[in-house]
Amino acid sequence: MRSEQTKTRAPISSSGDEHADELRGQALERFLAFVEWPALQETLSRHAESAAGRSAARRLLPAFEAERVRAFRSATQEASALLASAALARLEGLSDLPEVCERRAREGRPFDSRELRGVASTIRVGASARQAYAASPALGALCAQPSAAVEAEALLAAEIEEAIGPYGQVLDAASETLRETRRALVRLLALLEERLGFLCRDGSVVLALLEQRPVRHEGRPCLLVRASELHRVPGPLLHREGERYYVQPDALAPDYNALRDLQVAEREECARITELLSSAVAEREASLLDLARGLIQADLHQAMARLAQARDFTSLGDVSGSDSRVRLEGARQPLLSEETGCVPIDLDLPRERRLLLITGPNGGGKTAAMKTLALCAVLNQCGAAAPVRSGALPIYQGFVAVAESQSSVGEGVSTFQAHARDLAQALRAATPGSLLLLDEIGRGTDPGEAAALAQAVLEHVLAGPELTVLATTHLPELKRFARARPDAACAAVGLDEGGQPTFQLTMGEVGRSYALEAARQAGLPPSVCERAGVLHRGQEPQ
Repeated sequence: MRSEQTKTRAPISSSGDEHADELRGQALERFLAFVEWPALQETLSRHAESAAGRSAARRLLPAFEAERVRAFRSATQEASALLASAALARLEGLSDLPEVCERRAREGRPFDSRELRGVASTIRVGASARQAYAASPALGALCAQPSAAVEAEALLAAEIEEAIGPYGQVLDAASETLRETRRALVRLLALLEERLGFLCRDGSVVLALLEQRPVRHEGRPCLLVRASELHRVPGPLLHREGERYYVQPDALAPDYNALRDLQVAEREECARITELLSSAVAEREASLLDLARGLIQADLHQAMARLAQARDFTSLGDVSGSDSRVRLEGARQPLLSEETGCVPIDLDLPRERRLLLITGPNGGGKTAAMKTLALCAVLNQCGAAAPVRSGALPIYQGFVAVAESQSSVGEGVSTFQAHARDLAQALRAATPGSLLLLDEIGRGTDPGEAAALAQAVLEHVLAGPELTVLATTHLPELKRFARARPDAACAAVGLDEGGQPTFQLTMGEVGRSYALEAARQAGLPPSVCERAGVLHRGQEPQ
């Protein structure tokens, strides 16, 4: 359970057919883009404590295996209980060890000092989390380790903390050699400062100086000399700022050589220390990665609990054993759930109804209702609560969507050709148990042919493997089709008396498109709208 949810790729079970798996992965990407899942990923990331948790939230994808989904939901429910009692684990010190180890392996180098300190911090976070999750089995399993590993890693953390400071600096206490080298450096720097001070009072030098005292460039004592007087202070130029030169006087060359040797010795000793610690970490890398992945996932569950508390989300149940295929009460659009004007919808689709056809005016909320169900399903299969008063959903085996298709002049593809291509890909990707969204099916061509094609597609889907299908349309033929099918249901959105969308979803109803009213509100000339009304009613004079 521990590592699966933090992967960047879609956690789709392999079918043994690489092409089919690739097709399902691409379908999932298009589905998540259509329902605007990235916006919810970003919202969730703001509730994570660690940078690693925020990064994982932005990559979070749904699971499709019932056991994993239920385990994820249990972990989030435990996090919500801990949040209610102000007892969540503190995870802000968690390092993104999976990313660090991948980068280190790619670059072929040891861990650097900051990365080592991150390892120690992650070990300490793990120990704290085990205490916080002592009575939370699902969360506790994420950071559980054998006692021998716990003891070994606690010693490793102490060893790192003794040698590496909180900002990644190698400490004097790391080795006696390093301590003595740095003491020698301090003494030599003080001696250099003193001897440079004597030079500043030398009559042949003083006229060349912009400051009558030693200065430092990148920690190295030197003199600040006028450009026109450089000949008075021979020596290597460390830096130039316009007419200001930082000079290392030749008169003190032996001291500077000694300083260089000590600095090299310090760097080499620091490298030796970090390489030793890096080797110790590498020996336990598999165990540490397992711990880090579990803690990152725990951070995700705690973020889900905070999001649920902040937005009044409720955990969804399973529909298995009930008469409903889908049941959502008081469901709010997750992307709008914080807004006071967000209109909740109720959606209860009986088990025998595999198709829900949503109709109504443009801008009335047809697609929004579809996305509300879709996002609630994705949240549920990530282990998160959803913006509902109550509800239950199945655990879908796949997510597939066909939305607005873009024409391509360069590729010679029209809008309808693109739509037909997307339909074909969706039909191949929609495996049994999937949720299939068809937004404005049959768009972009002759309405009569579009209706015939759309009906044929729906008949094909309903005659095939078990799917749950949500479709939106303005086509009258599809409305009649859905009303006549025992395995289909209708729902409608509408307008109020003032011609404004209500965004309410009414089950069992068929909605009007109100295209002419929308055209008037959009500012088309009244004469054009009146003429359109005459033509629509068939009142054109012969």
